[in-house]
Amino acid sequence: MKLTYSIKINSNIDTVFSYLQDPQKQKLWVVGMVDRSTLKKQKFDKGEPFLLKMGKGIETKEYKGYMLINQYPTYQHFTIEIELGKLYIDNIYLLQKTSENTTKLNYIADYRIKNLSAKILMIINYPLFYIPFIKTSIAGQLKKLKKLAEEENI
Repeated sequence: MKLTYSIKINSNIDTVFSYLQDPQKQKLWVVGMVDRSTLKKQKFDKGEPFLLKMGKGIETKEYKGYMLINQYPTYQHFTIEIELGKLYIDNIYLLQKTSENTTKLNYIADYRIKNLSAKILMIINYPLFYIPFIKTSIAGQLKKLKKLAEEENI
């Protein structure tokens, strides 16, 4: 299952990128994010391994993932893969500089499932009628990122 969202941000590409890469800035717009820390100093083909803590109050869960950053002069590709048991979510952020102080952010969430039992759990936990709510949540978070980046760029 893939979900996509695009947004124009009136801020330079470096500022927008900092809100994707810096864990302290991520906490300002990612709902439920408690912390993200590097697991090892080495990098793998998949990227740099990290531990993501998500939750609210005392209800905190930890997820392992990989962060991969590909940068080009006017285009940045930032991928975060999160492992949720048998479910993998690739969060792909494609940044494109459209002018000196304008950035287009294309977001893709690609849900990958390892086996049949995980597919069944996915259907039970995230039925099709739930998809609009997931998209609304993603849109809300990216609008918050937009607001923060634009305020910083003033």
